[in-house]
Amino acid sequence: MIIEKKFNNNVILTKDKQGREVVVMGNGIAFSVRPGDKIDESRIEKVFVIENGNSPDDVVSTLSDMSKIEIDIVDQIIQEATTVLKADFSNYLYLALGDHIHYALQRYDEDLELSNPLLWEIEHIYPEEFKVALQALNTILEFTGKLLKKDEAGYIALHFVNAQQNHLTLDDTKKIPKIIKQIIQIVEYHYAIELNKNSISYQRFLVHLKFFAQQIIQGDNLPITDLSLFDSLKEKWAKAFSCVMKIDAFIQRQYNRKINKDECFYLMVHIQRVTGN
Repeated sequence: MIIEKKFNNNVILTKDKQGREVVVMGNGIAFSVRPGDKIDESRIEKVFVIENGNSPDDVVSTLSDMSKIEIDIVDQIIQEATTVLKADFSNYLYLALGDHIHYALQRYDEDLELSNPLLWEIEHIYPEEFKVALQALNTILEFTGKLLKKDEAGYIALHFVNAQQNHLTLDDTKKIPKIIKQIIQIVEYHYAIELNKNSISYQRFLVHLKFFAQQIIQGDNLPITDLSLFDSLKEKWAKAFSCVMKIDAFIQRQYNRKINKDECFYLMVHIQRVTGN
């Protein structure tokens, strides 16, 4: 590996054996060397492949902001997440999570910790990722002595969710629990009740809404089939159908998508069950 660009004494831009641009990191790896020199590969601690949409400067900017302790924290968190979630994560997660934790610790020092209005939804929609995120808070505490609020686990969990999605940005991933919360609010307002969030029907409704919200965000075409039961049930379950029409109006207004007959049917069935009718 030959040095193409030296950013500081610890970070270098080079190319790997496949000819891909990579940023390599190691303590003092770039000390007393210049572009064109050969890299002492025994000193490499981390290798970051420059993925599509990322620039070396963006990668270096994130790495330069992180302390050695923060880098070790992210290392351990991702190792634990890889085991628990049985997923292979790209370098993007390392950078995104590192950047998030860096500023979360900075906010802690400045007593500016964020509240998370979607904490309950994130915890119950993504239980495995949330468990990993809670362990991440313990890891941060072990390394720094700083106990971040549980709200922060919600934000960290979304990084793991996003890292397992193929076509969603982090911003889009954040929209999913928000959509679910808004739909739940429509149902509760329509029926003037508070849904039993411990019921099996509610848990099934959440699972359905997770995939429904993801389809809305991705702009996927929802499947269309001939549902002969729909017309008869929408009359029998008039209140549930009326609630679905309110959800449809909300989705059209906020996301410019109309819910098709299939999805209206399944939403109506879930709403009928979850409201105890």
